Amino acid sequence: HEFTPERPSALLTPPQTAPERRTPYMPVVCLIFVASVLTLLTFSELSWGRVPDPGRLPDPSMHLPEAADWRIKMESTLGVQTTDPLITAIIANDTEKLRSLLATGRSGAGVVSTDGATLVGLACIYHHPECLSLLLTHGGDPNKAGGPGSLTPLLDATTSKCHDCISILLESGADPNGLGGVQGNHMRMSPLANAAAANDVAAIELLVKNGAAINGPTGTTSPLIMAAVRCNIEAVHALLAHNANPNMPAPNGSMTPLTSSARAACPSIMNVLLSHGANPHGELHDGGTPLMQSAWWGCNGCVAVLLKHDPDFLAMDHTGHDAVMNAAIRGHEDVLRMLLNAGAQADRANAHGWTPLMFAARNGSVACLQTLMEHNASLNVAPDGWTPLKEAARNCHPKIVAILLAAGANAHYRDKCGWSALDDAAHYGCLKCLNVLLESGGYDQSAIRTAASRTQLHFTHPHVSKQHAERIEQCHTMLESHMTSDGKGN
Repeated sequence: HEFTPERPSALLTPPQTAPERRTPYMPVVCLIFVASVLTLLTFSELSWGRVPDPGRLPDPSMHLPEAADWRIKMESTLGVQTTDPLITAIIANDTEKLRSLLATGRSGAGVVSTDGATLVGLACIYHHPECLSLLLTHGGDPNKAGGPGSLTPLLDATTSKCHDCISILLESGADPNGLGGVQGNHMRMSPLANAAAANDVAAIELLVKNGAAINGPTGTTSPLIMAAVRCNIEAVHALLAHNANPNMPAPNGSMTPLTSSARAACPSIMNVLLSHGANPHGELHDGGTPLMQSAWWGCNGCVAVLLKHDPDFLAMDHTGHDAVMNAAIRGHEDVLRMLLNAGAQADRANAHGWTPLMFAARNGSVACLQTLMEHNASLNVAPDGWTPLKEAARNCHPKIVAILLAAGANAHYRDKCGWSALDDAAHYGCLKCLNVLLESGGYDQSAIRTAASRTQLHFTHPHVSKQHAERIEQCHTMLESHMTSDGKGN
C-alpha cells in the first residue's frame, strides 16, 4: 500500500579522449549527478501528488459482465450494421424466418456475427430460447465461445438469466464447467460463478444438478467469491447449501470469500461465512487478513463482526502493515477508532519504520491524525529521516502542519540530508504550509536563509517545470520577506 516514486537512473558515458587533450572525468560525473538529483526531485514532486484533504478515499468497484453491456454492443454492431438475415432474424426473435432460412441450407453451425459472437450465443444473450432450439437442431455448437469476452453460450445464458436457454444448452451437451476467455478484470469465469455473480439461485440449482463444480473449475475464481464480492446473500446461501468451501481462495491468492465480503462492505455475508467455518484469520498471498482487508475497504460493520472472533491485532502483511495502518492510509477514521478502542496499537511501525500517523499526515486525513493523537501516537518519529511534520509540509497539508505544531511536533528536526520541514515546504512549492511554519516563529534567521538559498537554486534550474518553478519562486519571495535586514545582508 506504500507507493514509492520511480527513481530515474543516469547513464554515465566514459569520457571522450582526443589526441591532444583528455576531457576531465570528475566534472562530467558531477554535472550528471546534479542534473539527475534535480530531475529526481521534480519527478518525486509529481509522483506524490497533492491531495488537499481526501478524507475517506474512494473504493474501486469490481466490474463484472452485465447482460445490458453485451446487448448494447450487440445492438450497435449487429442491429445496425449487419445485413445477415440469420442474425437479424435472431435479434427480432422471428422464429418463422429463422426456420425458413435454416431449412433452405443456411446452417447455424459455426456462423458468427461481425464481432465474433456465435449465433447460438446471440440467441442466449437476447433471451430467445426458441431461436436457440432451432439453431442447435440445425447443427449449432452449444460450447463454441465468441463475442465480447469470448463467452460460451452457457456463460451468455447465465449473464442474461435465461433459464430456458440454460436448460436447452445443458440438454444439448453444453459443458457446465466450460470457460470463456479472460475478462477485462483478468478473471476466467465459469457458468456457475457467472450465475453467482448475477445472484441467480435458479441458475445455480440447474448448473449444480447438471454437474457444475461447486467450487469452480481449477484455476478459476470460485462462485462463492463472486457471490460475496457482490453481496449476493441468496447466492451465498445456495452455494453453501451445496457445501461450497468458505475458505477457497482465488487462484492467485488475492481474495477469499471472507475478504470478498469485506471488499463488498457486506457484514451479513461475513456472518454467514463465519457460521459455516470460514477462518477469521486466513491469510492472503500477501499476508493480509480479513481484519486488514476490512480496515482497508473501510467496512466498519465487518470490523465489528471480526472483533468478536478473537482478532489478531499483531498480524502484519508482508510490507509490515496491520489493520490500523490500513485504516490510516485509506482515511477510514471510523474504522481506525474502532480498532484503537478495541486495543490495537496506535504507534506500530511497518517494515520501513513508518507509523500510521505518518501516513495520516502524508494523505491529509485530519480526522485520522486527531484520532491517532488522542491515542498517544508519537509526533516526532523519524524513520529514514522523515517525520509526520515533514510529510505534511512536503505534501501541502497546512491543516495537518498547524495541528502537529500546536501539539508540540519538533519543527527543528532535520533529516540526514539536513533538510527541515521549512525546507520541504519551500522546495515543493507549498506556500500555505510555508506560511504556517514561518508564522509559528520556530525558525531563526539561519534556517530561513538556508531554505531561501535552496529554493533559489531549484526554481532557476531548467529541468524544473514552469508551474513548479512558479510555486517555488513564490515560496522564495515569502522567505525573503521574513528575513531581517541583517539576514539579507549576510
